[in-house]
Amino acid sequence: MNLIIVSTLTCFFGIVYGFSKSVPVYKLNNGHEMPKVGFGTFLMTPNETDLAVSSALESGYRHIDAAYIYENEKDIGHTLKKWFAKGNKREDIFITTKLPIMAMRSTDVEKALELSLSNLGLDYIDMYLIHVPFGMKRTEDFQILKYDNESFAIDYSTNHFAIWRALEKQVKAGKVKSIGLSNFNKTQLLRLWNFAEIKPSNLQIESNVYLQQEELRELCQELKIVMTGYSPLGSGGLIQMRRKRETVVLPPLIKHPVVARLAEVHNKSPGQILLRFGLQRNIVVIPKSTNPKRIKENIDIFNFALTEEEMNKLKSLDQHGKYRKFDFLSLTGIEHHPDYPFPDKFSK
Repeated sequence: MNLIIVSTLTCFFGIVYGFSKSVPVYKLNNGHEMPKVGFGTFLMTPNETDLAVSSALESGYRHIDAAYIYENEKDIGHTLKKWFAKGNKREDIFITTKLPIMAMRSTDVEKALELSLSNLGLDYIDMYLIHVPFGMKRTEDFQILKYDNESFAIDYSTNHFAIWRALEKQVKAGKVKSIGLSNFNKTQLLRLWNFAEIKPSNLQIESNVYLQQEELRELCQELKIVMTGYSPLGSGGLIQMRRKRETVVLPPLIKHPVVARLAEVHNKSPGQILLRFGLQRNIVVIPKSTNPKRIKENIDIFNFALTEEEMNKLKSLDQHGKYRKFDFLSLTGIEHHPDYPFPDKFSK
């Protein structure tokens, strides 16, 4: 590919590069950069983590999405240690992790962060998110507290403002570069935005072709918050995480006829079409896979573009909340928490 073609593609896709020459980034509202594609680690077992994260780093990923509650931070830390031992620089890797559900108290923020830093073997976190807007009670060793009947102990006293002040303190201490939210709804986001001294720079929510969350996406653009979409491929391997709500029967996104047809047109995989859809909506996508071939494939999405007509075809598949897989209703009684984010049953 000659220099003229490279320059043309760069202008066409609007790519800004950072971290490594092959990784495009978004500029956060605090001046830091966040890679447009991250590597998801949810439901990744310890035995899978090292190979998967190593494959991701070797394939060009420079953004790893983790969480204390995924119970694999130590395994990710082990892989990162090996990566840095090869001469790779810490500043070239963007690490996201999250304040756990059982640490939703201002007095627990520093302790929870220190646990994640220790697990990951790092001196600072690039992006630290409040994982969910509601809280659970915890044991002394930072596990979710359960009663004798195995029901979860819900903490109804969650104070977002106090938690945010504690997070701002960690930014000022240099332990965190950027802070944000995960699984918050529009009202909760705006309330914290108006309160915050250090503004949220990232909102991570479930988002894919079936659950596009356009209202939140537009709000994030207005506030200059980068939005991350987890489950960008639709989490076809997971059962619908519902207890009470009516649901719809749909084909897995990667097998939908519209997606399959676009994959044929562009000579790409269905997964690459779905990830490209997210990118063209200015969303960070964080696909998860333990298959080295798929891992490499999922980041190879910057050499083509969907047309406006193709984007509109995919936009027409939006189910407006009815496809939501992560509504947390498996935590019995959580819908009664005052900060449960989806009170309208099918929130958009």
